[in-house]
Amino acid sequence: MLQVNTWYYRFLIALSIILLVSCQSKETSKELTNTSIQSQPSSNTSQVQKGNTSQVQKGNTSQVQKSNNLNYTAASGWIRQQPSSSMRHDQYELPGPKGVEAATLAIFKGIGGSISSNIDRWKKQFVVPPNGSDPDSVRKESKVINQIPVHIVAVQGTYLKPQMPMMMDGPKVELKNYALLAAIAETKDGLWFFKITGPEKTVMMWQNDFDNFIGTFRLN
Repeated sequence: MLQVNTWYYRFLIALSIILLVSCQSKETSKELTNTSIQSQPSSNTSQVQKGNTSQVQKGNTSQVQKSNNLNYTAASGWIRQQPSSSMRHDQYELPGPKGVEAATLAIFKGIGGSISSNIDRWKKQFVVPPNGSDPDSVRKESKVINQIPVHIVAVQGTYLKPQMPMMMDGPKVELKNYALLAAIAETKDGLWFFKITGPEKTVMMWQNDFDNFIGTFRLN
């Protein structure tokens, strides 16, 4: 009788262990299944965000490229500077030959005035040689470059430089043997102004490069 009870208790203990292991296995399986289900949405969300970001960036880039701005390429020897005035769109220093000061290329956009009024104002900033018949003292030319009307003016003489920037009616400093080389480009966005001012030797040294510079004008 004692042996029967002993075997009976052993059977119950073994059955309990089997049932316990079986329950734990099922719970572990459920947890793994739930974890797998929850991880799928986060993967989809990541793909959607990347797709949207890519589309937005491409769209903005495309719009910028289609804007109607004037492009130009400066000569390799020109040094780009921080514009000295908020009215200037861009600015470059043009180094001079040995012992001669540099010239400055100032670029403006939409500063007002017509083509002729701006050219007349630039000419009045110079005192040309007494024999006004000198063909090199004032030169004007108009041409079409890459479908852009461009008006070119060159002046040589004594430059009446304002002591205060943009104060044309104030005191001036007389700088002899100076020159101006400028161009005005007509675009749908308005007029662009490119004005080189400096010692005559420096300006003349860069004249061919300025002509090539004008040839790089492009509209987007």
